[in-house]
Amino acid sequence: MTDPVGPSRRPRLARWCKRAATVVVSALAALLVAEGGMRAWLWARGKPYDAQATTRYLHSLSSPIAAFVPGTVGATMPDGKRRPILNPYYASEDEHDSGGVLAHFRNDTAPGDYTVLVVGGSVAAFFGMTESEALAQELARDPRLAQRRVIVLCGGHAAHKQPQQLNRVALLLSLGYRPDLVVNLDGFNESALAIENGMGITNPAWPSGPVWGSIVTGITTGSPERMDLMVELWDVRNAAHGILQGTLNLGLQHSCLFGRLALARLNGLSRRRADLQRRVSLLESVTTDERMRRQVGGPDYERETAAIVELSVRVWIESSRSLRALCERRGIAYLHVLQPALFDTGSKPMSPDEQKIENPEPAWLIGATVAYPQMRRAGQELAAGGEQFLDASRAFEGVTEQLYQDPVHFSPPGNAMLRALIVRRILADVLPR
Repeated sequence: MTDPVGPSRRPRLARWCKRAATVVVSALAALLVAEGGMRAWLWARGKPYDAQATTRYLHSLSSPIAAFVPGTVGATMPDGKRRPILNPYYASEDEHDSGGVLAHFRNDTAPGDYTVLVVGGSVAAFFGMTESEALAQELARDPRLAQRRVIVLCGGHAAHKQPQQLNRVALLLSLGYRPDLVVNLDGFNESALAIENGMGITNPAWPSGPVWGSIVTGITTGSPERMDLMVELWDVRNAAHGILQGTLNLGLQHSCLFGRLALARLNGLSRRRADLQRRVSLLESVTTDERMRRQVGGPDYERETAAIVELSVRVWIESSRSLRALCERRGIAYLHVLQPALFDTGSKPMSPDEQKIENPEPAWLIGATVAYPQMRRAGQELAAGGEQFLDASRAFEGVTEQLYQDPVHFSPPGNAMLRALIVRRILADVLPR
């Protein structure tokens, strides 16, 4: 049989294979060294890498990107996820029972349970998703909850803002379901997204304009500019889905290097999605008919920036008062927590990575720098009126390490620090003595 390589080529092929093997082995060794170095560095900072937490954050970052792509409202996407649909009481929802709150009260409650419901926007949703188990365990250690099963339910929803969580709790109560404690973790959406509404075309008290507008207008056709933006949104959505599935399918979330890289890429896509949604919403204000503009825009309001900020803060205050009243009338404890925000002046010394985080919206910066000081003062008034109000806006004041993934969402260590503050307050002032 003829040798396909030939005797003269075998030494050369052997040398090439040897060099290729050397390159592959060297690359793998470099990756192992880098992986070990990164893990050691995080461990030395007291923040060891957690693959399970990374997996949860990958899902939590990809969900809003996938959910808020306009075009075929209410339909199921190729990956099986649902797009937002209209809700008659709190404007929008991904599912009729996001977080499984209704199903729990319908099927899983038992006498003696102590049930905590966390509500708010995406920060509350991510917090509930990642911290519920630890929060329940820490509360269960208190003697006052001895022999009781502590359940923490995640009732937060991405892009929701007051009065959406007020109305969501009102619906829950109208169905006869009763948590023992409602923790309202909010502030950023009520300032940044409300001001973003007002500086665009939508009343600050209305749901977030990009989400609300994409649902009620049912964007499917229109100008070339709008179609281009929709194509970009779908590209962003597909890229996020690819990163999530590729990472999970290959098990890369178990690698500190690749897991953190996937999170960084999803954060970038999340910011891009927010910008594209805003542009679609503004374009809709020009191209839709008068009836649709009224539906998207809501009641008239003063367009001057200071008045928009004032209205946004007022909605936040009055929604909290109403939520407290709903709860207390039924013997339910209520804790209101003002969440931290990266661009809130003096709230945290920014790490080098946090300094690179871009603020995608001028309104978000106004919310953090102008509305947040007003909210802190208003929170003192709420507390003076008897509300259990926890100002956690300075929770990271002395922390130099990176805790933010973007202008508002926290890393696992940031959520853990926030959880510690909330547990301390519940044990000190909320649980009956």
